[in-house]
Amino acid sequence: MNTPEDNFFRLPAKPVRRVLEALAGLADRRRAGEEFPLPLMTLHLRTGRDIVGRILRLEDDSQFGWTLLVQIERDLFQNARQSAVYVFPDMIAAVVVHDPLSIAEALSDGAISAPAPSTPPPTKLEVQRLADELSKATALKAPSITGWEILWDAVPASGEPLRSLTSLIKDAYSLIQEATQDALGKEALGAVQKVRFTEGEKPSVSRSQGVLIFAASLHKGSSGRLSRKDLQTALSAAL
Repeated sequence: MNTPEDNFFRLPAKPVRRVLEALAGLADRRRAGEEFPLPLMTLHLRTGRDIVGRILRLEDDSQFGWTLLVQIERDLFQNARQSAVYVFPDMIAAVVVHDPLSIAEALSDGAISAPAPSTPPPTKLEVQRLADELSKATALKAPSITGWEILWDAVPASGEPLRSLTSLIKDAYSLIQEATQDALGKEALGAVQKVRFTEGEKPSVSRSQGVLIFAASLHKGSSGRLSRKDLQTALSAAL
């Protein structure tokens, strides 16, 4: 069994941009409903200033390029209860991740297993109820989609894979809801009659005969699923 010290030495050296992407991916998972604290980090800017806080988003604007949104932990403005700072990633010389082993799975691209969650995984019934609930909510915005289904013959019926499946379902719902916000996305969803979730060797999104299929290696946890950003790209391609 690996000790914490062993895992520390197993952490890979990653470019600063890749570390920022990993931290932003954790924030995406938090927005999707996973319950865990976002890691504290320190950004060393090329100007010599430091920013201490938690990364909330990393987004690419077609006109202005990449921007990082950080919730500030220590604020120079004493009267501000909460503050956020917007940073150009190219201004960052180094990133210090505090308590990196708590997010070693994300920093190592799944090579290091995540610590065991403190809460038990959901049951099959709970996951099915979630899918049914989100199916009804989806129909309000995309009426062509008549139902969501889980291929239980392929999906493990208990244990940690159901936690991963829950995250995948929530991410899919969030992205489908976003797609209904513009005319092109809504038109593309008009060709979808059903949403399906299944186990797969590789995470993917595909469409076949009106069925939108989300697949993931559920037994691998977050490393077996597409990140929310990659899931959004795959969904756009499938539509």
